[in-house]
Amino acid sequence: MIKMNIRIKLTIQFTLIIGVILLIFTLAIFYFSSSYRLNDYNDRLKNRAYTTARLLLNVKEVDETLLRIIDKNTLALNQESIFIFDENGKLVYNTAESGLRDPKILERVKEEKVYEFKQGEKDAVGLVYEYDKKQYIIIASAHDIYGIAKIRNLKIILIVGYILSLLISILAGSVFSGKALAPILSVVNQVKKITITNLNLRVDEGNKKDEIAQLAITFNQMLQRLEEAFILQREFLSNAAHELRTPFSVMLVEIDYNLMQQRPIEHYQETLRNLSKELKKLSKLTNGLLDLAKINFNEKNFEYRALRIDELLVETCNEVQKNNIDFKPIIDFSSFPDEEEYLYIKGNEQLLKTAFKNLIENACKFSSNKEVTINLLIGKNSVEIQFSDQGIGISAEDISNIFEPFYRGANTHFIAGYGLGLALTQKIIHLHNGNITVKSELGKGSVFSVSFPGMVMNQKS
Repeated sequence: MIKMNIRIKLTIQFTLIIGVILLIFTLAIFYFSSSYRLNDYNDRLKNRAYTTARLLLNVKEVDETLLRIIDKNTLALNQESIFIFDENGKLVYNTAESGLRDPKILERVKEEKVYEFKQGEKDAVGLVYEYDKKQYIIIASAHDIYGIAKIRNLKIILIVGYILSLLISILAGSVFSGKALAPILSVVNQVKKITITNLNLRVDEGNKKDEIAQLAITFNQMLQRLEEAFILQREFLSNAAHELRTPFSVMLVEIDYNLMQQRPIEHYQETLRNLSKELKKLSKLTNGLLDLAKINFNEKNFEYRALRIDELLVETCNEVQKNNIDFKPIIDFSSFPDEEEYLYIKGNEQLLKTAFKNLIENACKFSSNKEVTINLLIGKNSVEIQFSDQGIGISAEDISNIFEPFYRGANTHFIAGYGLGLALTQKIIHLHNGNITVKSELGKGSVFSVSFPGMVMNQKS
């Protein structure tokens, strides 16, 4: 199968369109010209026939001999012949030696009154002429040499013109398709220059209005997202490598130190406890990385269903308290709605529990009283949850970065963690078409607000 580029396809399509239009136009010209020639010549034959019949039948002074003399001395049509028959088919008058005596044609003329037909190369017309309560049949024929020659010349002109027009349309189509595709080829050439090492390059967006400009703008937006993704990936890998290196280094140092010489059993027990602690940190870190990667790469594979937000929060709080006895999550139901259907959101239970668990544990972990208050603000079209604590707070410089993987505030290093929880939480909230914001003040605590579209709004939309 022959592969054609877009320019050739456009040229072929352009030529086909022009060719079809020209063909229709050419055939129309030829058809109407031929019809006009035939109708005009037949009208002339009719006039000649009526004139001859009137002179013969209406004018008593004119007999057959005189009429033939008149016909010979008037401007007649080429190879003209006129025959007049009475109603019984008897030849009354003729201008040629051989007459037309086909009874079928005479009957056809009687039926149709006016009958146009071909007689060899000659055009012929049959008429019914009434005089003195009698019907006469007139057959007039002649050869339109000049008219047919004109039509033949017109046919040659149209065929040559059509072929030349097709050739011109092929050339014009090639030129115009080349000009039309030039901006696209320019975009393609610019995109070819962009590699993983220079993702900061952008495509020229031209006038920013036409379709080519929109294509270039779309390319630039895609390149912007790719560049941001590569930067995040690079930073993520760098931070992950750094965080993974620390527990491995600690464990290797501990093991090498104990292998240098014989130690008391108590020392080995302490070493194993330290190794267990580092392995737990490593396990927590890898689980966080796996969860974040799972959401990033499989976000469309999660199952979503209707969930009651109050029941979900109660279950999450119970799980948090089960694993952390000193944590105190408190749910405020003071603004509980009368209509229970407003409590439903569409989501994935496990993911939402993970997000809420991270927010609850963070609030308790960074508060001296280990306490967090959870407020439910239920509306007809949205569900908002506020997680409020009286902890150490977050500085204004850190707030804009706390949702980045591995980022930790300057005042949080005294508490163990890797900075993955909030990044994972934000991703989960966004997967549910929700939004998460934070308000905080150093030394006075923080308020994380999470909002979701309600099921009532989803059903309306």
